[in-house]
Amino acid sequence: MYVSFIKENGIDFFKKIAYPNNRNRKIVERKGGMNASFFAKEIYRKLFYRIMEGVPMKLSDARKYKKQIKSLYKVAFPRDERAPISLLFRKTGNERNAFYAALDNDEFVGLVYTVRVESLVYVFYLAVVEEKRGHGYGSRILELIRKLYPDCVITLEIEDTEDANADNKEQRIKRLRFYEANGYKQLHIKINEAGVVYELLGTADTITQAKFLEMMKQYFGPILFRMIYKETILTQ
Repeated sequence: MYVSFIKENGIDFFKKIAYPNNRNRKIVERKGGMNASFFAKEIYRKLFYRIMEGVPMKLSDARKYKKQIKSLYKVAFPRDERAPISLLFRKTGNERNAFYAALDNDEFVGLVYTVRVESLVYVFYLAVVEEKRGHGYGSRILELIRKLYPDCVITLEIEDTEDANADNKEQRIKRLRFYEANGYKQLHIKINEAGVVYELLGTADTITQAKFLEMMKQYFGPILFRMIYKETILTQ
């Protein structure tokens, strides 16, 4: 239905609806191609997201939703990517670190953990409940984060998209495209974190590897920091 409707009315018109931001539209054109089927799926997703913007959604203290947080955290992230959740909660509550439950009409739909040092914010963890994925919640959480830190540069990590031997290469590229569509750019900065290689994305290119590592040193403390980032430190 959506494909035929787009063909009849013209792709350009619907591109403007789905991607009012011209920069994001160009990214989709370059990465996704120009076929009607692709835009049908994207338009449906984007229109759903724009309609849902009017529905109350908020970030709440994760400590009030510990059971849901722990369950989602365990299934959303591989074991080698999970910091001890007790550590995350222990470091929550000061002015630099924040752990949130994402709520849609008071229904738990996701989690997000942020670390802030001065004007730099790191999205340490972000996850959406499995049955809620594909409905724009990830984009809405990212938008809420931007509203929380309007004067900050925001950064996050994704698995290295240049690893030719990765068995989830397609998933990594898909994740990159998602963040690009939400205003993040590749910074071409690699971080080896406890043996797993990531790349940094950010809302501005003022982020450097040194700034990021200094932030994580303040978060973990010097001893734990050296254990986690020793491979990255050696390449500096």
